[in-house]
Amino acid sequence: MTTTCKSFRKVLLFAIAILMGVGKTWADSTITIGGITYTYNWHIGNNGSTYDAVVSGLSDFTGTVCLIPATIKIAGNDYVVKGIGRFQISNSTIETLIFEGKLYRYYYYNNTDNFSITNNHFGEDTSTEGYFFSLPALKTVYIPEGKDGETSWPYFRGCPNVKDVYINVSPSDMNKINYLTFIGPGRGNIKLHVPADAIPSDYSTTAYLSELVGIVPWTPTKTATLESNGGGKVELWRTCAGSTNLKETIDAEGGNIEATFYDYADSYQIRIYYDSQTQEKPRLLRNDALVTLTDATGYCYFTDEDFISATTYEVVYPENFLPVERDDAISFADEKVKAICLDKFDTNKDGALTYAEAAAVTSLGKAFQDNAEITSFDELRFFTGIKSIDSGGEFKNCTALQSLILPEGLEKLGVLMGTPTFYNCTSLEHLVLPKSLTTLQNAIRMSGIRELVIPDGVTELKNYNIFNECDALKSLYISKGTTSISYAAFGYCKYLQSIVVDEDNEVYDSRDYCNGIVETATNTLIIGTAGTVIPKSVVAIGRSAFNNRQELTEIRIPATVTSIGDYAFANSANLKSVVMESETPFKFGEEAFVNIYDQCVLTVPAGCKAAYIAKGWTTSVFKGGVVEAPSKFDVNEDGQISIADVTKLVNKILGKE
Repeated sequence: MTTTCKSFRKVLLFAIAILMGVGKTWADSTITIGGITYTYNWHIGNNGSTYDAVVSGLSDFTGTVCLIPATIKIAGNDYVVKGIGRFQISNSTIETLIFEGKLYRYYYYNNTDNFSITNNHFGEDTSTEGYFFSLPALKTVYIPEGKDGETSWPYFRGCPNVKDVYINVSPSDMNKINYLTFIGPGRGNIKLHVPADAIPSDYSTTAYLSELVGIVPWTPTKTATLESNGGGKVELWRTCAGSTNLKETIDAEGGNIEATFYDYADSYQIRIYYDSQTQEKPRLLRNDALVTLTDATGYCYFTDEDFISATTYEVVYPENFLPVERDDAISFADEKVKAICLDKFDTNKDGALTYAEAAAVTSLGKAFQDNAEITSFDELRFFTGIKSIDSGGEFKNCTALQSLILPEGLEKLGVLMGTPTFYNCTSLEHLVLPKSLTTLQNAIRMSGIRELVIPDGVTELKNYNIFNECDALKSLYISKGTTSISYAAFGYCKYLQSIVVDEDNEVYDSRDYCNGIVETATNTLIIGTAGTVIPKSVVAIGRSAFNNRQELTEIRIPATVTSIGDYAFANSANLKSVVMESETPFKFGEEAFVNIYDQCVLTVPAGCKAAYIAKGWTTSVFKGGVVEAPSKFDVNEDGQISIADVTKLVNKILGKE
């Protein structure tokens, strides 16, 4: 019964093949990929179905380096590229030709088992040989994988400028394949590069090679160990002839492989998968030396252009690293968020949202607007297809939302005018901005965010409403990439206490741990907080620098400051004490101290009260009074300078007090 079923299956498959017309000719199915035209077909034999293709044209190829791959994918199937078919291949731009896979003779289907070898040339008969005809720019040919069995190799006719041919085949096999042939002028200028472990002179008797200018050793490939201790997926990618392709993979469990490197490639790249927002970054050792990894969406990478010198690559994931499985369903912390995501984004309606489905989403729309029940959406970080959240109010009135992580790949957040993204998200304390972000506009107004890190890619903070009415914002980190900040960007951040500027920022600084933003070139303090200590190197306080700082109760302004801008301390209703150290008063900006504490006291250096009042520092502004500080010579602080002060000073110097 079993034998009968198997026989019936073979007959059925063979009948289908005949009806479909496959396996007998290459003429019916063609496709052009990357400028290379292939003729392909599907065949059925005793060993099952096979998918094969041959190169049938290069007329659409416009580059100088042409890589003919080992396989091509058509309709989800991998077709093996077996060389050239019954065609004359011409091209005027190609200078370097690389055969990625092994070269076969041209085959035909003999109704028994896949393909059988026909004659010594590529083609079904000697009158229809396939060869490269008229490639006048061609200089270099690589055939690194050699041949398979009794394979013939291609003719090159009308290729007068070929200088170097690289092959990976033994002398004995070379004698079997008489058709790596260069016909016509120029063949006497070709240098043949053969495996380095072979003896070049052994190739000298090979047919059709006697006119070569020389035979020299070549190392077509090398190997290097790629190892991972496990934690996440590791991939090896190769860039060659303008394209980048995956070559090797180590899964999350770890392990090691011997990877093959071809010397004609441009570079190789190690990709190490991890979540940069929630996980510690892995390390990569090249020949036991630590290298710098560059972050990308979902992984970090190292590109090696000097891969020939590498012998080992070792990926080291941190201890207890939890891999991110990107093929499984996302686990949501908030069931209400999950329900919304399944309703809106579960494309196959299987009741689970996969990482692929999340990554395919390009817009959130209004799915979460006015939802007062959701509490956490850290899983938004997996929606890496979203490039902008800028339609306005995407999370408005989500009053219970506490935590959210935005995805890498997001470039724009917020609107110039209109409803802020997180408007009235009063419970939102934890918001992570991605490294990919370049534009931040009106997004977090009237939110509950307590601290925020501005990514390097955000170069401008200029929108008036960026942080407007962020009453809960207490801590802010300005990255090295931010080079333009508006005086009004932090207006009405009532309870801002701490600001740190990255030390590599070339435009702004927070020198002396001052808890403020200083414009480096002008020494102007442009943004201050309740915790700011104005450095003695600052010469000016900018417009609205301390506007509406409700926790600011006192400020000491050093003698180096000679200018205070408009509205500098306006609306800081609890500012009770201003101490000026300069003995040379100046006029302050318009309404610089409007709406401060009703009984704020101004303290000026001894003997300077009249001069300050003359410049507008009056009790109509400082209603608690304008007073002079004790003289620096009034050591005992009794309001008088006398012999008692001299005695006290001497005793201090002698250490008696």
